[in-house]
Amino acid sequence: MRNVALVVSAGALLLCLPAVIEAQEDPRLAGALALARDGSADSARGVVGRLLATIPPTDTLYAEALYTAGSIAGTAQDMQRYFQRVAIEYAWSPWADDALLRLAQIDFAANDQSGAVRSLEAIRQDYPGSPLLPTAALWAGRAYFQLGNSQAACEWLAEGLAAIGNDIELKNRLDFYHRRCGPNIVPLPDSTLPDGGAPAQAPAAGRAEAATSPVFRVQVLATRSRQTADDFLPRVTSLGYPTEVVAEGEWFKVRVGQFTDRARAEAAVERIKRQVGGNPFVVREP
Repeated sequence: MRNVALVVSAGALLLCLPAVIEAQEDPRLAGALALARDGSADSARGVVGRLLATIPPTDTLYAEALYTAGSIAGTAQDMQRYFQRVAIEYAWSPWADDALLRLAQIDFAANDQSGAVRSLEAIRQDYPGSPLLPTAALWAGRAYFQLGNSQAACEWLAEGLAAIGNDIELKNRLDFYHRRCGPNIVPLPDSTLPDGGAPAQAPAAGRAEAATSPVFRVQVLATRSRQTADDFLPRVTSLGYPTEVVAEGEWFKVRVGQFTDRARAEAAVERIKRQVGGNPFVVREP
């Protein structure tokens, strides 16, 4: 990932960035966060540092510990380094989308809007079911407006409003920025349709409809490292699903299964979440 020169301190970043999900399940990590909130940041970093030194990187707790280390880091550079590790090395973990959002907020605070939107677009592309998407939409709208790309800003804000749920405060903030979009209706991306597919289109004259049925797979990982993707394969092949690595641009995506209907694919998502973790989601292939 990029190495952005940050001009703000970690303390300033922690004050200006809104809280991201910090539901640490391990009591040691929850205790470290409590120490940091009480002003004992050095002691908190010591607790997390000792934990990282004792648990193996293959332990599912490791990604959570890295994320916690980023949350209480003493410098902006350390914050960025820890969150980058979570996003790249543990892209399958439940903390990866949180880490990408934090990276975007760090870049935004450092006035690197291009870096911010790269992380935010990664959330939308690789974690379409993330509960953080409405928050990501707010930051993407602000960043794209500053970059002079009103169309992208308005598309993001419209998507965030469509997924906002009951968070009134966040809805008000999205509404505030969406007013800049004027009276034009911004079409939502195809991925927001109920079935996750593209809108129906009338077939061209004289063209027969495709006879083949769609195939549904479950994406469990997206990484820029082919080695990381290959190393991850045993985690899911052990479940008995056919597995493949799909190369798309600079990304290597691990996808499993070959389902003829979405319901079976969704059932596999739940099984994979229980046994492997992460944020798997269904993708439709023609």
